[in-house]
Amino acid sequence: FVGHVTPFVGHVTPLVGHVTAFVGHVTPLVGHVTAFVGHVTAFVGHVTAFVGHVTAFVGHVTAFVGHVTAFVGHVTPLVGHVTPFVGHVTAFVGHVTPFVGHVTAFVGHVTAFVGHVTAFVGHVTPLVGHVTAFVGHVTPFVGHVTPLVGHVTAFVGHVTAFVGHVTPLVGHVTAFVGHVTPLVGHVTPFVGHVTPFVGHVTAFVGHVTAFVGHVTPFVGHVTAFVGHVTPLVGHVTPFVGCSAGSSGPSSARPLDSCFCSAGGPPTGPWGGCWTVPWTDPSACRSACLNSSRCSPCCAGVGPGRSPSLGGRMVSWSDCSCTGCIRARTWSRSAGGRSPLRPDCASRCRARRG
Repeated sequence: FVGHVTPFVGHVTPLVGHVTAFVGHVTPLVGHVTAFVGHVTAFVGHVTAFVGHVTAFVGHVTAFVGHVTAFVGHVTPLVGHVTPFVGHVTAFVGHVTPFVGHVTAFVGHVTAFVGHVTAFVGHVTPLVGHVTAFVGHVTPFVGHVTPLVGHVTAFVGHVTAFVGHVTPLVGHVTAFVGHVTPLVGHVTPFVGHVTPFVGHVTAFVGHVTAFVGHVTPFVGHVTAFVGHVTPLVGHVTPFVGCSAGSSGPSSARPLDSCFCSAGGPPTGPWGGCWTVPWTDPSACRSACLNSSRCSPCCAGVGPGRSPSLGGRMVSWSDCSCTGCIRARTWSRSAGGRSPLRPDCASRCRARRG
């Protein structure tokens, strides 16, 4: 029996060695698979955050479309008296024409963005079967993101140009009021002309409705475009900061404050006047139109408070911290509107005592 057992043990011993080597090979493979699953999980997390940014931007675009719709509602009643207003409509068409040019340029940017999206899809597809090549594809993706910054800059330029086109409308409204007064004595013959004009207005509303129908899919494309741009906002942190004691603000956010294009030299950071608080639009407008130079409305800072502005007009040499203007809370120690950031608060206290 021992004679039979001995050769059996001799056969079993190398098998144990082979099993041990096999386990040694399998163990590192499990480690690699675990690491790969970790990378995939992190990638899914980034995609989820990206979808969240896209959703938030769609909300902002929807609100913007609402403002545009309200603006169209205000413009429609202005189309009133035909004879004196034809000249003003002609001038308005002249202003609309360059705006169409800006829209065309924006479509060009959207087309370029579609090209970038196509290239991006081309880079994402190989990731399914080629995990090792994923690291090599990340670098070209950064190259595709860089042009997006240029498209964002161009978009801001188009928005600024649009504001410039809206400004002349105020002049046309003023002239329109001047034409309304003599029309009071001509009501009877004017009534005969109103009926066909209403038909033209109805047709015009139909064209506006069709235009809104074309704008809706365009907004969808803009939403997808800016969805990729939104993560870049995290790199624009200096916008939130305040000036470092300079004679004017180093940055400003037009969403938090208004800017004007009349009443003084274009010395502001956005090509208009200095920013003033958005808490009172009429005060902002009055500050830019009535001041001899573009200066902010620093509410509650110093003596000589004005009931219409809630403070006195001061230059940036008197209130150099942007936070003094844009903050939403009051601070007695700062002598006025105190910023939310501690470094701005200390600077305001040093300037105003």
